[in-house]
Amino acid sequence: MVLVVLYGVISLGTVFFRSPRPVKIVGNNNNNNNNDHSIARLPSAPSPTHEPRCPYVNPFIGTGGHGHTFPGATVPFGMVQVSPSSGNKQWDWCSGYHYSDTKVISFGHLHLSGTGIGDGFDVSLFPAVRDGEALQGDFYTHTDEVASPGYYAVRLKSDIFVELTATNRTAMHRYTFPANSASVVHLHLGYGFDNVMDTVLEVHNSTRVTGYRRSGGWARSHEVHFALDFSCPYTGVNPKCGGAPWQQQGNMRISCGSAEARFMFAESCKVLMIRVGLSSASVEGAIKSLQHEAPDFDFDRVRAEAAQEWEKELSMVELEGDKEALW
Repeated sequence: MVLVVLYGVISLGTVFFRSPRPVKIVGNNNNNNNNDHSIARLPSAPSPTHEPRCPYVNPFIGTGGHGHTFPGATVPFGMVQVSPSSGNKQWDWCSGYHYSDTKVISFGHLHLSGTGIGDGFDVSLFPAVRDGEALQGDFYTHTDEVASPGYYAVRLKSDIFVELTATNRTAMHRYTFPANSASVVHLHLGYGFDNVMDTVLEVHNSTRVTGYRRSGGWARSHEVHFALDFSCPYTGVNPKCGGAPWQQQGNMRISCGSAEARFMFAESCKVLMIRVGLSSASVEGAIKSLQHEAPDFDFDRVRAEAAQEWEKELSMVELEGDKEALW
């Protein structure tokens, strides 16, 4: 059997066709009959079992050259595309990622794939092992990077292991920090390929943060609301507005053109989980996204369910026959 899978095409909700049942393209390599070509037809009933499709998918295809695709985690027709960004705003990096680069400065939640124009990277998170004056990103090698449908992981030079997965409207982060290190997570609402207009970041307690980001780019007015939960309570927070320290220390609702905050965690928090819900309408909608799609911090369950969703979509097309007949 020859299997063809189209991954990047449906990551943003566009397919060439969609059928309620798998489509089989059957080829018969009969050289004595020139009229015997491969045809597509609907089987009478879907096969109860099939060879897994996800292992055939390589999300890094298209991330080099002028492909403009991202390797991060998403589900079919999902709102969320959580993926790394290198900070380079040249044309080849408009998806946030280019295979020629080995630097990452954030893991954002909205990315465009194959468009040739940049936008997004909203609600950027980045883990580090210390809280310096500036978090300028980290480096990695492609041998320490892996991606599959609904999952992305990379080990940074700082030895932080980052894993990402997603549901339709939420993202799940799992950061494993090295031993004997104090960890910090940088939340930056000002960063993106577009131009930020307005941001709000509100710290509710030691584990929940909400807010929104309004920007203009390819979309003239693009608004994203979010709700974020940490699995470990933070031990300190350093809020900033436009790169300068937030002066109203008693007010943890930061409203300015570019809000950001660094959250410090105890050394005992070696594995930090972060769940992020998004909404285009309101913070309340983002909270509902968390409640309905990521009610806990079970990263492995979310990853497995994302893979199952991809298997369902990828199983819509099945090719059978000799390679010569199919080509």
